[in-house]
Amino acid sequence: MAFCGACGTQNPPGNSFCNGCGKPIAGAAPAPHVGAPAPRAGGAPRRVRIGREADNDIVIAGNQPQVSRHHVEVMISPDGTMTINDLGTGNGTKVDGRRIHGPTPFQLTSQVQFGSYYFNTAELQRFVNM
Repeated sequence: MAFCGACGTQNPPGNSFCNGCGKPIAGAAPAPHVGAPAPRAGGAPRRVRIGREADNDIVIAGNQPQVSRHHVEVMISPDGTMTINDLGTGNGTKVDGRRIHGPTPFQLTSQVQFGSYYFNTAELQRFVNM
């Protein structure tokens, strides 16, 4: 088990990010499947919504009040490029330390924050090649 230095949550081995607060776990192995996504074959861009509500494609579980019910939308184009857009949240969204205002390009290796919560971008990998 790995303990988060920020909040003290006990996390399963192999976690790169804390299940309690979402921050990176010191000394954790890098998340799998990082880097530029492989292109998808044709079709329309894929939309992935992230937030606390159960109707999101990726649900941020636990007590994460800094994450809105519907926090961001990620667009994954057929060529594999991705943009992220904050959905008008109070706590905002940052990509690599910069607050975003409108659709912003990013990669699976980017650091994405919802308020003070660090989102594990590797969770998006399963949507890239669908």
